[in-house]
Amino acid sequence: MKILRQLWNQKGLDAAVEDVPEDRYGFGNIAENISRSILTLPLEASNVVGIEGAWGSGKTSLLNLILRNLALKKDAHTHVLHISPWLSGGSPVEALFLPVATVIQQEMEIRYPPKGFKKLWRKYLLSPEAQKVIEYAQDTSSRVLPLVQYIGQFSSIINWIAGGIKVFSDSRLAVDQKTTTKLRAEIAGQLVSLDLKFIVVMDDLDRLEPSQVAEVFRLVRAVADLPRFTHILCYDRQIITHAVEHALNIEDGSRYLQKIIQLSFKLPRPEAFDLRNEFRQRAEALYQQINNQPPDSGMVRDLIAVTDTYGAALSTPREIHQAINSLIFLYPGMRDFVYFPDLCLLQLIRVTNPALYDWTEHYLTERSVIETGQGMLSDGEKADFREGLIRCMKTFRASNADSFLTLADWIPGISGHNDEYLNLFEPVSEDFRHIQTTGKRLSSLTHWRYYFAFSSPQNVLPPEFFRQLFEQAGVSEKQQQLSELLLSKINSVGSLSGTWFEHILSRLTPGLIRERNFEECAGLVHFFFDHTDEVSTRFSIRNPWFSLREMAINEVVRHLLKHMQDIDETRTITLMEKLIVTGASPFWIADFMRDLIWEHGLAQNAVPSPSDALFSRDITERLRDRFAERMNQPELQQQLLLRKSLLGYLYAWRDMSSGETVKQWVREVTTTDEGLVNLLIRLQTSVFSSHRGAYRRIARDQVSPFFDDWPAVEEKLKVMLSGNELTPEQEALKTALENDD
Repeated sequence: MKILRQLWNQKGLDAAVEDVPEDRYGFGNIAENISRSILTLPLEASNVVGIEGAWGSGKTSLLNLILRNLALKKDAHTHVLHISPWLSGGSPVEALFLPVATVIQQEMEIRYPPKGFKKLWRKYLLSPEAQKVIEYAQDTSSRVLPLVQYIGQFSSIINWIAGGIKVFSDSRLAVDQKTTTKLRAEIAGQLVSLDLKFIVVMDDLDRLEPSQVAEVFRLVRAVADLPRFTHILCYDRQIITHAVEHALNIEDGSRYLQKIIQLSFKLPRPEAFDLRNEFRQRAEALYQQINNQPPDSGMVRDLIAVTDTYGAALSTPREIHQAINSLIFLYPGMRDFVYFPDLCLLQLIRVTNPALYDWTEHYLTERSVIETGQGMLSDGEKADFREGLIRCMKTFRASNADSFLTLADWIPGISGHNDEYLNLFEPVSEDFRHIQTTGKRLSSLTHWRYYFAFSSPQNVLPPEFFRQLFEQAGVSEKQQQLSELLLSKINSVGSLSGTWFEHILSRLTPGLIRERNFEECAGLVHFFFDHTDEVSTRFSIRNPWFSLREMAINEVVRHLLKHMQDIDETRTITLMEKLIVTGASPFWIADFMRDLIWEHGLAQNAVPSPSDALFSRDITERLRDRFAERMNQPELQQQLLLRKSLLGYLYAWRDMSSGETVKQWVREVTTTDEGLVNLLIRLQTSVFSSHRGAYRRIARDQVSPFFDDWPAVEEKLKVMLSGNELTPEQEALKTALENDD
């Protein structure tokens, strides 16, 4: 906690520069030259100097350095009055004239010490000279206050009488009050005779309400004829111009300012290189303070790329403060879950292009839904995203920052070099996903949410889960715990439409698998060979139209076995020979083995690409023969009619054993009418049609090869299913036979 506090600017989150060592933009030299010029201005009349600059450009910092220079170079008769109407909230007339009256009062007492009765009452009496200033302030102010209230505010010498003694009454002022012109002349004479000079500094005028701005300019005009006054006003010209036009109901506020302000100095904009270089240096320093080590070369390279491209949009020192303060606030709590240059990128965009920041969060939110298979966007929604990005990018001044291709280096799924060819939500490769996840990148489905919400995405499991999953899989004694964990994820709703089990499968990518050792991968393979049939059963209960093929379990197991072979081919083959015989999911194993033999054309099929085969032809034949022996055993054949779907299994059995073996089993189970109906119920296939929706049918071309006389079977079924008292399953079979289209 102490270290985190030290990261902040102890003077404030947006504190201005107060001394030359803090100056990063060359304001010190500017302040020295301006202060020198101010001290040489003519004394015969009032002078008004304007320092102009946009919000956050460093006006207050420059002003602080000017004040420091004035304090060092002015003579004893020059008094600097720093007035902040925005902070005080009081009348600027009071804020100016009460300190002036105080200075005159003190100067008169020094030069003309009171004697006798006046010496006794000097704590309670204003000098005539100070009283003239108060009277002039009353005439100038837009609201008249009792004199005792003025006395109570302006002088530390007589402050204590404010609560009780009323020396001058309102009637006393009314009797002795002079005309404003005469008072001004007398005060001017006093200033000359006392050799007093005043430099009045007013900051943050652009933060005032329009009516307050008008009051400040009325004050400046009121003092315009007084000699020895120099006003330094700091403001954003555009804002002040609009405020004057609104408050005074005039058309051209700029022309009005020209009448009031005799000299104006526009704050030079810092060099773009200086701004982005400062951001990068402070960002690197922050990283080192938090991590106790400097960023590595790759991170430095990415940080330079971010600042050179998106840091070029920085226009004021305040924008740097805002971006760095955000990093100080966010990064310590999320450093283990984000990539620092990506976080810097987001904060730069948030400060310089807030609309793009909001677009990015919305885009990544929707992309997460699409990439995890939980939903999709319509063409209209995609078009809205596209138009939104085009609008956001047009606000960038820097040429590289407005490039879609440049943005695509940081935000995934973007392609196209101009508006016409811009595409969003483009798919990415599994390797890309893994690299981004490993690097904790903004483009990672696992980590993107941390960058916006201090937390992980609610629809994505964190990397820690998968680390623990593999570690558990690598310990044989924990196989039961592993199975319970994974099977429990089938019943847990992890997202809008899927389960955590499906999410886990989608995350078991080749990139993630390549980081694990042999035992860990073998443990997961063991789970699938033992429990995939149970997985299928559980999902079928949840969804009668469920298809195991769509879950990509086969692909995950292939990735695991491929990596295991790369580590130790002999151990992998030995494990496979064991699992195809002992694995408790023979129906899924049949499907997986059919994929393997098709890779080598062992089912009299066309070979897609032998180079993509998981095992060699010899090993595949050996595995096929061993599993065929298991399929031909009565123990397994007795379980077949317990399955809800058998057509795929029969084809796998045919490809690994023989068609005649399968037909012989069919003959045996169809010797009775009940057996025939039970078998055909399990030979239905699911169909999804755009005009009919989901339905089941008996695909005659797929089912008939397993029967000696299919037409005779159909005739028999027609008779059997023609009655009025059919079970729901028989009714479904009758409909399925009619649906063969």
